[in-house]
Amino acid sequence: MRTIILKDSQANGGVISAANVFSAPTNVISLLNPDSQYRIVVYHLECLSVSISGTQEQVLRFDEETNFVTRFNGNAGTIADVVTNSVIIGFTSDESTNTPTIDYYARICFIDD
Repeated sequence: MRTIILKDSQANGGVISAANVFSAPTNVISLLNPDSQYRIVVYHLECLSVSISGTQEQVLRFDEETNFVTRFNGNAGTIADVVTNSVIIGFTSDESTNTPTIDYYARICFIDD
C-alpha cells in the first residue's frame, strides 16, 4: 500500500487524478508523473507492507510546517471551493482480492491572517 500527502497548486475546484500524480497509477511502486512536476509538491510518500494474516495496523505520523496560501472561493465546504493549493491525502494499493481497509484521522491546521 502506498500513502502520499501532496499539495496541488492547480486545484481548479477538483481533486487531482491518480494519472496526474503517478506515471502508472495502477502500480503501487510507480514513479511520479513528470508532466506534473511543476504542479505538485510531495510532502510525504511511503510504501507500506500489509499482510492479510492477523490484525495489521500501521500508524503513520507526519508533521510538516508549510508556508503557502490556500485560496477558497465559495461557502459550500467542498473541494470545489478550493481554488489554489489544495492538500491531498492519498492511498493506493495494487491488491485486488484483499484490498486494505483504511481508517484515518487527519488534523490540519490553517492559520488565517
